[in-house]
Amino acid sequence: MFMRYLEEVKKKIILNISHYAKSDSSMRSETSEDMHEAQHYEDESPVDALKKAEDFLAKLKDKV
Repeated sequence: MFMRYLEEVKKKIILNISHYAKSDSSMRSETSEDMHEAQHYEDESPVDALKKAEDFLAKLKDKV
């Protein structure tokens, strides 16, 4: 049951990352001032983000 939950989370993460990567307007502000105050965004590939998510979930699984 837990593994099915993790698979669902993984699918949703992949979907969100794919959608975000395709969107030009994601996380963009209408004013440039807001962009300077915001956290620096590091452009990483969806594969890197997925690997980080999988590592995080593996750590959670080890704790359980």
